[in-house]
Amino acid sequence: MDSSTNLQMPYLMPSQAQKHVTVNESLRRLDGLVQASAVSRSISEQPADPADGAIYLLPAGKTGAAWDGFTNYAIAYHVDGAWEQIIPRAGWRVWVADEGRLLVWDGTGWTVANPFDQALNAADTPRFSGLVSQADVTIETPSNPTLDIVRTGAGAGAAGRVDFFAPDDSGASQIMGRMDCVVSGDAAGAETSAYRWSLKNGGAFGLGLQLFATDTRFYAPAGTERLRLEAGALRPAADDDISAGSASFRFSEVFSATGAINTSDARLKTVRGPLDAAERRAARAVLAAVCLYQFADAVAVKGEDGARLHAGLLAQDVAAAFAAEGLDPERYGLFCADAEFETDEAGETRPVIDPVTGEPAVRYGLRYAELIVFLLPVLGEALA
Repeated sequence: MDSSTNLQMPYLMPSQAQKHVTVNESLRRLDGLVQASAVSRSISEQPADPADGAIYLLPAGKTGAAWDGFTNYAIAYHVDGAWEQIIPRAGWRVWVADEGRLLVWDGTGWTVANPFDQALNAADTPRFSGLVSQADVTIETPSNPTLDIVRTGAGAGAAGRVDFFAPDDSGASQIMGRMDCVVSGDAAGAETSAYRWSLKNGGAFGLGLQLFATDTRFYAPAGTERLRLEAGALRPAADDDISAGSASFRFSEVFSATGAINTSDARLKTVRGPLDAAERRAARAVLAAVCLYQFADAVAVKGEDGARLHAGLLAQDVAAAFAAEGLDPERYGLFCADAEFETDEAGETRPVIDPVTGEPAVRYGLRYAELIVFLLPVLGEALA
């Protein structure tokens, strides 16, 4: 080989004279390709007096003494008074100054590296609906777009929307994002604006963000509000509706200045009574099962001498203690058995299949706060 594979830079040959010429040729090629910035990809007529180091992406229909012989969509590099052709490879990126876009060569053509640059560029005007028209929106630059929404209505109920479009894989125009503006007002004319931004995922809008004058809301595809940041507290939109994490997708740690508050209002409960004899015997068996353990993944990384020791109980041991007394552990809130899920390479959530049984896997857990309360009667007997 007499040149490098990707950038086609010439190699020095054994016993070659004037090695500096080959080295300078490679440096000149690097100067044109590294952090490449092209003047344009739409100029088809070869410039008569280009700046030294100028780069152009050649369109179909190009003309000129040098450009006529170059390949369509190649990189034309003017250096040392002459034009050089550089054939791009898939993945090469070039900033195009007159468009304000970063383009990438996909193997057949130059495409926009970021589809939102495509949607927000002045040459590809966003589409508008509701009370917002094209004249109401000003886009300063593609890299820092500003949307100046001017409502044509007044008072409560006035609304506007901006939809951002970009091409999909087939080149068809598809909506990529949406911003809504809704205005509410009172009899005195005071108004409150609400702005909502959402991204489209497949056929429906995904989880979005809604900004109000006094709070922030997160909503689901159907438009149902799910979470709200209000008065200094992050809360669900509805009571007892959302879990933080799951058995399969857990938070690693929870740090809190104070402990968790669990609802214990007598008006919300039907009291069954104290533990019976079988439950007390199960509690004693659970106490006897307290052990020290290490997490298997920590042992795999740190070794048995490095992984930390934890004190606690194994859910299976608790289940066995209950079963020995003829009790169903899943009848008790202190014991949890949840289907196990995983995320595949496509980002889809699917059940984990147990390799031994071929059935959906189950992950067991304990609610320690309830379990400790369950043990208190027999602990009190032991201390009496």
